[in-house]
Amino acid sequence: MLAEDAFEARFTSWGKRRRRTALLVESGPAELGQFGSDEATVAGEEWTLERGDEGAAITREDGEVMRLRGRLGRDKELVAELPAGRFTLVNEARGDWVVVDAEGAKVAQFTGTGGGVRSAVLELATSPVGAPSPGAEGPATAEAAAGARDAADPAVESPATVALTDADVAALSWFARLILEARLERSSTVLIVVLVAATILALLTFLL
Repeated sequence: MLAEDAFEARFTSWGKRRRRTALLVESGPAELGQFGSDEATVAGEEWTLERGDEGAAITREDGEVMRLRGRLGRDKELVAELPAGRFTLVNEARGDWVVVDAEGAKVAQFTGTGGGVRSAVLELATSPVGAPSPGAEGPATAEAAAGARDAADPAVESPATVALTDADVAALSWFARLILEARLERSSTVLIVVLVAATILALLTFLL
């Protein structure tokens, strides 16, 4: 069973990529769950994921649906609908994202820069901010955690008005990873198109 109490750790990160990847509490070894591409087991509860052009939806075992609205690979703002409420995910700059609640208070942050796509650290603003303790092992390195902290919007200083539960944090962590992967995929596609176009242009120039 998922705890209904507020999530108290400082951040989440992802373990080594496998068919089912562990979502770690900070750097581990404690886990929130095991996640595949379209399904997850979170504290013994089965979740399924559906994604489309206008967002993604996680359906819990009891039928509750948690949604992420918006185009994951393009939009600068997306909206997450979680048990704790409605949250806006704002792309501040490049790969840096901040999550704010309905009152505009910062709840969390994550980044796709500095290896962020690999570990997808989600740092909770409602918890004490800091890097993993010295000697901590796992993908959430001090550098990755620092990269997540750098995503913060300095203009958003008010404390969050809601407390996130394990389910909220697990869903938000999954959504964050989906966003970062979609952005990386789109960037890779654009680069391939540019390279192909440049190659064709070079060949035409040579032949003509």
